[in-house]
Amino acid sequence: MGSWRSAGWTRAWSGELRHIHTHFAYNLVDPNNIRNRAEIGGGALMDVGCYAISLSRFLFRDEPGRVLGRWRSIPIFRLTVSFLACWIFGRGSATFTCATQLAPYQRVIISGSEGRIEIEIPFNPSPDRSCRLWLQSEGGIETGIAMAVEGVWGL
Repeated sequence: MGSWRSAGWTRAWSGELRHIHTHFAYNLVDPNNIRNRAEIGGGALMDVGCYAISLSRFLFRDEPGRVLGRWRSIPIFRLTVSFLACWIFGRGSATFTCATQLAPYQRVIISGSEGRIEIEIPFNPSPDRSCRLWLQSEGGIETGIAMAVEGVWGL
């Protein structure tokens, strides 16, 4: 992720960054799992929301001026099991959904003035299959790229 910004990778494909949407979810109902223990900082926002938060701040190179959020919690775990957020930055916005009790799914969509970048399973891709990215230019031309998981960490 580090060289995205330094190499201008996102700017080259999307133009000026306008919006980022991140969805990161998995299904874990075991109350003894560390991710479901409120006393040590478990829950959807702390466990997987941090990826969306870090990515948005990193790509915008800024802190949000306004943050809105909604969450769902359940009494048995005493913590959030899903969280929806909208962040307003100086030159764009970011939305994200994170959950610990939804069907597993990960996606990041980076939208800019000239195109879109979509990344499937961006945060912990499986080592036994390639990671897929889609790049769409302003003219609507979409390019799919499959890359080995080792290459994902070098982006």
